[in-house]
Amino acid sequence: TNLGNTFLGRIAGTDAPGTAYFVHLLLPHQPYEFDRHGKLRPALADSVSFSDFQGMHSLYEEQVLFVDSLLGRFVDELKNEGLYARSTIIVTSDHGPRSLGLGQEYEGFPDAEDFPAEISKIIPSVPLIIRGPGIEPRVSNIEYQHIDLLPTVRDLFGLTRDLTLPGVSAFDEDRPKRSKSFFGYPRRDATGSMVPYTYDAADGTWRLATEMTGN
Repeated sequence: TNLGNTFLGRIAGTDAPGTAYFVHLLLPHQPYEFDRHGKLRPALADSVSFSDFQGMHSLYEEQVLFVDSLLGRFVDELKNEGLYARSTIIVTSDHGPRSLGLGQEYEGFPDAEDFPAEISKIIPSVPLIIRGPGIEPRVSNIEYQHIDLLPTVRDLFGLTRDLTLPGVSAFDEDRPKRSKSFFGYPRRDATGSMVPYTYDAADGTWRLATEMTGN
């Protein structure tokens, strides 16, 4: 809370020209210690088992709602400073709820053979939300991957395309067909390679890619 208040206190209209803020929150992450109001809850081990998917999902959702309220405070502060109308806001994440649907172990299974043949669709699902001047509100169904974030930001701010970047801007009409992968890891005290899953676009299922290997 103190860190959040410090960050919000730095937002000021007088310093706005050319100012960029990058905030990385670990709040929507295990262990799920907060409820939607930011109140500390009992330790996860005392409240719900990792094998309880619905229980884990509920705890994860509560903490995401808490982060959503913090984002709301940020937007309110931009409005208070008269900056919201000309501010560009990008919200994304590095991965989805890692353990949901993967089993009861906190950091994966002991061995690669223990991972399920399919994983919940919610696990690799992450947001990309962009709000800014000149951007028409809409929901896009384009195929987007994290490698596309930097070229998207480049196009968003009208920067030069002289620099060759991996990935494809979300604003680019010409998008290649690409495979999607998601990786699980055995527990830290176990040996073995990471476990790859690939996305089947035909039915929207993530399946264990037994033919793939990695280290």
